[in-house]
Amino acid sequence: MFFHKPKHVIFLIHGIGGDKTHFGYMSKALPKILNEKDPSTKYLVKSIEYDTGHDEKTPYEFAQDINLVIQRTTASGKFRKEDKISLIMHSQGGLVGAIWVMQSLMGSPGYSSPATIKHLNAFITLGAPFWGAKTAQWGSEIKALTNRLGVKVALPYGKRELEQMSFGSDLI
Repeated sequence: MFFHKPKHVIFLIHGIGGDKTHFGYMSKALPKILNEKDPSTKYLVKSIEYDTGHDEKTPYEFAQDINLVIQRTTASGKFRKEDKISLIMHSQGGLVGAIWVMQSLMGSPGYSSPATIKHLNAFITLGAPFWGAKTAQWGSEIKALTNRLGVKVALPYGKRELEQMSFGSDLI
């Protein structure tokens, strides 16, 4: 009899202005440590990047972007009933992940199905701005100032993501 170990895929989701390097060596260290501690499960780590800094994209659109990676990973034939997923998210990544979970639970178009959420084992946020972020206010002010001065500065913050991360926004 051929035995397949259950998989546990851990997705790392960065914050505003970030990329996959913001988690440092976590993508290498986690599977090494977890596979040694629990040899009955195959632990994998995938860093997800989304288009932070795009002026017209919102956290809802970022959640649809991460959904594509999650769906490819959990596609039928690749993912079995006993397999699990977990999300580890930093800052805005926590908002994006929360949107993905809620929209998927509701079966919203552009997101995963509620059946995928049954595989969710852990939802870990690090510094997620669920109540808003001062960084969003600061970023908005810097963008407005550089626009008024006519100075082209490549900022890693998009206009709409800053609006939605601000205190009192519709998202928050």
